[in-house]
Amino acid sequence: MQIDKFVYLTRSDVAACDVSLARSLEISEQTYSEHAKGNYEMPPKPGVHPTTCPGAFHHAMPAYLPNSHAVGIKWVAVYGHNPQKYNCNSTSALMVLNDEETGYPVAIMEAGLITAIRTANASAVSAKYLARKDAKTVGMVGCGEMGRFTVRALLHVMPGLQEIKMYDLYPSMIDKLIEFVGPTHVKFTVCSSAEEAIRDSDIVATSAPLPVKDPVYKAEWVKKGALVLPVHCNGWPLEFLKGSKFVVDDWNQYHSYMFGPTKYYTEDLEAPYAQLGEIINGVKPGRESDEEIIINSNLGIALQDIALGFEVLAIAKEKGIGTQLSLL
Repeated sequence: MQIDKFVYLTRSDVAACDVSLARSLEISEQTYSEHAKGNYEMPPKPGVHPTTCPGAFHHAMPAYLPNSHAVGIKWVAVYGHNPQKYNCNSTSALMVLNDEETGYPVAIMEAGLITAIRTANASAVSAKYLARKDAKTVGMVGCGEMGRFTVRALLHVMPGLQEIKMYDLYPSMIDKLIEFVGPTHVKFTVCSSAEEAIRDSDIVATSAPLPVKDPVYKAEWVKKGALVLPVHCNGWPLEFLKGSKFVVDDWNQYHSYMFGPTKYYTEDLEAPYAQLGEIINGVKPGRESDEEIIINSNLGIALQDIALGFEVLAIAKEKGIGTQLSLL
């Protein structure tokens, strides 16, 4: 390889690579499986929290998948006030992919789009294994970029869905979600509150970047048999997590962040029922009853970003997409 050259991919370049939804979901599921087998290296992500925007954060997310020869890091920021204050996405990210043999960078790419895709895929893979098979209704709270991609992915893995109930503080976000999903058989219902969207929904996804740590959603809003997907991890009371079948993507990372220095929860929590990969691999059963409430809180694992990033890079090389830059 040429150690003095790497590929730079803008967001438009990443989009032009056009990884299919089916393929990206396959990558997500495979990555969870490898995670459950222990075939990875991924420390809990460190972060900083600027005070210029309530609830804002920057995370460094390194990861290594030996079986895929994939190593790299994502630097991601979430600023909840961006859509209304600056007319841009709340999430921005940059990813560096490295050559496993030499350590030199092989690509630098915009990773906000990859973040949206893999975050939505986590919810979709979860629904595939943990939602009721007869699920008909999704309650979507927060209809920004993450919400849009989440609804699209859920519709792909749950073709029996019939209604998407939506709530967002900003009506324009709802309009963008409907436009993004495009023509579909499902009914879109605009709700006047988060409670209205959550009540009677078979699948609940909360994707609002909340600026406060205090719970804003209530357990009594959730129907029996629902699958709850906190796309942004805060907002739900700890008692609700303790009282339900609780699943995470990576317990070491989740516990470090939610109960560590940031103190999203001031009380501790025992280990969850399972990590999602364990359910995918059949190590533990998923849904065991149509009545049980399951919460799958996926904080987001860098393995997903890096695996999807290398898929994008392979397509970019094949199609000649991107700009060659010199390191030396």
